[in-house]
Amino acid sequence: MIKKLIVLILFAFYTSTYALEIDTVVPLTGSSTPAGTFYFDINEKYDLVLGFSSIVPGSASKEVDVDLKIGVNAPMPIIDRCDMFLVFDNHGGQVIEGGHDSEFYLHSFQVSKIWLYPFSNSIDLGVTIKLIEVLLEDVNEVHILPSFTPIMGITIRF
Repeated sequence: MIKKLIVLILFAFYTSTYALEIDTVVPLTGSSTPAGTFYFDINEKYDLVLGFSSIVPGSASKEVDVDLKIGVNAPMPIIDRCDMFLVFDNHGGQVIEGGHDSEFYLHSFQVSKIWLYPFSNSIDLGVTIKLIEVLLEDVNEVHILPSFTPIMGITIRF
């Protein structure tokens, strides 16, 4: 009985149990692209990537600009793990008349690579590089290595 009590006390005080663990990445720039990115484990190989950003206008005559991101983080040949996602936009916060059934439209498909290095126990610093960006709305363009952004990564545990 005493052994079971000791094991229970050790388990209660020396282990960390979390119901949910979310990896989060935010850029260190003020860009209006989907800024907050969250990674949810699907299985050992794949993570669900969800991101969003919002810009509140300075005047009451404009609407709030919202960008959304959804995709997967998966292993790829040569470059190891990368993010593949679709970006949705709401026309820069402008109300668009005619031609659109929704305020949101599919803006682009992007593939990006993230490198993170530990800064402290809970904070990582790094960089994300867009490897490819395919614009899908009205203009069919492909941009190769269009940008890189310094980022900060944090793991949130509930």
